[in-house]
Amino acid sequence: MTSAQDISVLKKHRAIVKGACTRIHTYIDAISFATPAIAAQLEKRRIKLDEYWSQYNAIQAEIELLDENEGNDRIGFEEAYYSLCAKIRELLNPLSAPRAQPTQPYSPSTSSAFNRSENHCSVRLPKLNLPTFSGKYDEWFPFYDSFNSIIHSNASISDVQKLQYLKSTLTGDASGVISALEISAANYQIAWDILKERYDNRRMIVHTHIKAILDLPSLTKEDSTELRRIADGAIRHVQALKALKCPTAHWDDLLVYILTSKFDPRTLREWQSSVTGTETPTFKQFKLLKLPHLNNLTILFLNIVWC
Repeated sequence: MTSAQDISVLKKHRAIVKGACTRIHTYIDAISFATPAIAAQLEKRRIKLDEYWSQYNAIQAEIELLDENEGNDRIGFEEAYYSLCAKIRELLNPLSAPRAQPTQPYSPSTSSAFNRSENHCSVRLPKLNLPTFSGKYDEWFPFYDSFNSIIHSNASISDVQKLQYLKSTLTGDASGVISALEISAANYQIAWDILKERYDNRRMIVHTHIKAILDLPSLTKEDSTELRRIADGAIRHVQALKALKCPTAHWDDLLVYILTSKFDPRTLREWQSSVTGTETPTFKQFKLLKLPHLNNLTILFLNIVWC
């Protein structure tokens, strides 16, 4: 079977899954509030929706391996899925909320004030030095680690406050992913899960770092500052790949070739004249490279522990 035929079959399977999700969406759109009987139906459909989500991801991953241009379909489906999950949670939340004690008289003003403080906390939060996240895959793990340790795992911060902090750290595409979610305790975990589902993607993160190395700018003339910038960029991305368990210890040949291809003609000649023998140089040789025409710059900053 050809790749075109494979994609055609996979797209048919994908359409079936999307059709099933559309039927769930139509059912839920018609509900304005949930009775206990409706809640039981919602819970069943939520379980089915999660199953369809897993099926879609498996099918879509195969399609994207055959055609990278099919990635946009995932974006639209993810947004519809997360929006539907939020709607189901919104319908079920009133039924799971604790009932008021009968000895306490109901006060509309008190109840209203409580809801405002729980769902729309207007208290100014303490300013914390939090990293921002724009939606670039190579930013995800540093952002996740910091936010998880400072905010997410902090039991002294309420979920409403956590969502406020989360929204304040997001920019660009990442901000748009959860922009439809209002500030409420129930929506914090939904928002956090949405971001993890979207960006906690090792394959995409690895590809992003590799592409960044390949896309490092080339020198057009001798410039020690630009050369250092190229080296720093390579170091940053290779260390990130190492943290992702990529076998960077065996990439000397590839990395040396990529980086030397960024040299301007004179710097490249200096490098080539410093290399002897027929074996490809390693980064240990890079650290000994002296470039007299660049104020005797020695590329010591390339001597990084790659393994």
